[in-house]
Amino acid sequence: MREGGIWVREMYAFSIAAALGKMPIDLPLVPHAIMVQPPADSVIGDAAIIHYTWGYEFKDEADKVVWRFDKRDYTQPGQVPPILADPPPGKASELQLKMVRVINDAIRTVFYPGSSTTDESIKPLVG
Repeated sequence: MREGGIWVREMYAFSIAAALGKMPIDLPLVPHAIMVQPPADSVIGDAAIIHYTWGYEFKDEADKVVWRFDKRDYTQPGQVPPILADPPPGKASELQLKMVRVINDAIRTVFYPGSSTTDESIKPLVG
């Protein structure tokens, strides 16, 4: 296992130990969870954390991908992630739209300090 995957072993070790020890665990579900995970969750509810785990894509009626985002596409050192276009109207959940906007705010803050959401010099990633 790679060095960065140690937390995965710890997660499984805890899960197995809790199951073998019959440890009761109460995990509140959305909308009252502390954390949500789009696209599995569709509303933010009372969550304070958006845990981005899975990439997702939207397809048109012909099953052609019309919008896609996966953080794993932006792993090269020095690679600046693009500003994302909003997913196609009517396709994304409230939470997915929120996550795209939070990611874009972070990209602007880190890579384009002083820019705004209306800055025409920052081109969105289309599709």
